[in-house]
Amino acid sequence: ERSGHGEEEEDGEGEEEEIRLVLEELAAAEGEALEEAAASLHAAIGRGRPIGETMAERVMKRTPELLAILVKRGEEAVGGEEYLKKSDRSAPAASQTAESKELQRGREESDELLCALRIAQGLGDLRSFFPNLGETFFTPLFHSLERLSSFDSLLSEYSKRLPTVVMILLSLWSPQMSTRKEQFLRAVPVLASYLDKKHSGVKFSAASLLESCHHYSPQSLESETERMIHALKDGSLVLLPALAHMFEIQPDAQGMWEEHLEWLFDMYEGRVSSSSSSSSKRDEQRAALALLFRNMAKHNFAILQPYVGRLAGGLKDEVTCGSIAEALYEIAKKDPRPMLGIIDDIKDTLKVMPQDHDKLIALLGVLGMSDPVTADDLSSFILLYVERALKEANELERQKQELAGRGSLTQERKKIFDDRLEHINHMAPLALENIRIIGAAHQRSIFSLVPQLQELLRSDNPQVREHAFYLSLLGSSGTCVGVIRSKREEQLTEEVERNAIFATIFCRKFAPWEFYYEVHKAHRNIQVPLVLMQVRFDGKLGFFGGIVEPGESMQQALVRELREELNYVASPNLEGFEHVVSHEVPSERMRAHFYAKEVTTEEFFEVERNAHKALHFGSETLGVFRAPLFINDADEFGADAAGMPNFLRGNFHQAVVEELLCLIARKRLISQAKLSSVAAATGIVLSQVLPEEELPHQADPS
Repeated sequence: ERSGHGEEEEDGEGEEEEIRLVLEELAAAEGEALEEAAASLHAAIGRGRPIGETMAERVMKRTPELLAILVKRGEEAVGGEEYLKKSDRSAPAASQTAESKELQRGREESDELLCALRIAQGLGDLRSFFPNLGETFFTPLFHSLERLSSFDSLLSEYSKRLPTVVMILLSLWSPQMSTRKEQFLRAVPVLASYLDKKHSGVKFSAASLLESCHHYSPQSLESETERMIHALKDGSLVLLPALAHMFEIQPDAQGMWEEHLEWLFDMYEGRVSSSSSSSSKRDEQRAALALLFRNMAKHNFAILQPYVGRLAGGLKDEVTCGSIAEALYEIAKKDPRPMLGIIDDIKDTLKVMPQDHDKLIALLGVLGMSDPVTADDLSSFILLYVERALKEANELERQKQELAGRGSLTQERKKIFDDRLEHINHMAPLALENIRIIGAAHQRSIFSLVPQLQELLRSDNPQVREHAFYLSLLGSSGTCVGVIRSKREEQLTEEVERNAIFATIFCRKFAPWEFYYEVHKAHRNIQVPLVLMQVRFDGKLGFFGGIVEPGESMQQALVRELREELNYVASPNLEGFEHVVSHEVPSERMRAHFYAKEVTTEEFFEVERNAHKALHFGSETLGVFRAPLFINDADEFGADAAGMPNFLRGNFHQAVVEELLCLIARKRLISQAKLSSVAAATGIVLSQVLPEEELPHQADPS
């Protein structure tokens, strides 16, 4: 009474002595004395006069032992664990429940558990007075939770006081999360042990805390993934976001996930009853599941291949469409075959033109490029999508100007118009780019679309021309037409016996003379692009690649050729590689396709260093080199050191010069002025090499 409610002691040591006595006697006290002592401790460390920090540390250090003693006595006071086990074995099911409830009510009335609850409440107050106790606060909380987790009988679904104690301690540990990352590996198993308890509040608190853990240290959860999955199936849906991110760090744990996939999809489709009553919570759960599926597809696509049809159902849901579209796209990049059965689902989704689902357009591009049977249909569908977007853009601009003329265009309405136009501005050129990708693989598939593409180029609608959408659309549609610009109908429709595919690696900026002190200082900072080429077995200069073998797709052929000639491992879907140009080789009845991938300077050097380890180095590839894409105009280089003009006069394989110039023009690797001067110096007629939209102009409209 003196320490908590009496007059204030002038001597602080007297108060600390009283707190010490309270701590020592609490475990031995019983009945009313125990309750009074607990109230006294609660008042002393919380609502009364705050104790000193030294005493706070002393309280914290004794807490785990004190709570364990009190809870153990509370359990024994009403029959203990053996009584519960005996009653459960001997009584019928209905009687077991009744006796369990009666036993639990007895426990709720025990002075020991009430005292433990008071102590936990006092710790909450202590935390507010001393927020910087740090390790002094964390360690006792951790040990307390570790000890209390063994009292399963007091953490049942009928329990109240001990679960409240546990939930208070869990909530007090939560603020430590962002600053105690080093403790995660030690604490996570203890926190995860509460997922196995029957009390729903305790499970939810532990699950919420573990869900927070993945933001700070997802690796600390790896050992508990299986337990978390079972807790999720038992109703702890708050764990969904954490599990969705767990697949990013455990992509190889396929076996652990496979046995639960059927249940996850049942839950995703609403076949498993959810404990969440609100629609917003159910939306969050579906979104978290869709994110989990996306991460699975990204890191281990094979696990989801049998579920492609069920995944496609999520395209109709606005909440999950974005993540599901990404999941399907990731699967299609590795193996497009399972996607052929859901093309209609993808089309139906795109007919409503959803926001920010550009992965669906890219998905159609991948399918059209890989499957000649669907190429025609998908190209036509994508173009209809573009035409519909163009009509909508016209109508939006008309309505916007009409409202502005009447003075009715509020800022809110203007934002709605601008957001939708921005979406169309992004999606329509992307759609045309995927038509170009399909056309590069199967040129005949877009031949019938040329009149419509050219109509887009001739658009004279001033409202569209003034909008950024038109310039993007113009560039993309011009590129599509450029794929087949010089082909006559009979050339496009005749059978071609073979395909060949070539590629290169390039980076934009490198300073070759940075440490070359023989030149003027100003020239040491000149930066030039680097494009990797090879000296072929026939003595000619060219890129890396070759003939597409029977039974191979073009992607498979290029992956193989890059590995054999450059020791470069490309992904099966050629991720990062962009189509540059395709052209006919009539003398060999062959169509050649050229791709390029932009990398960082460091990555370029790494590829260059490893090239000599290639399987065909020394047989097909006699050496690799950097194409000299610069013009030397400095006296110290010498009058004949023209660089790129001299290089372009070399002995190249087939249309390599055309391919190189198309890459330079499309990626703006050198200025248009320098490109024109190189052409003049070498006698190259750019109009015979480059598509019209890639030709140098005095003023670049973009």
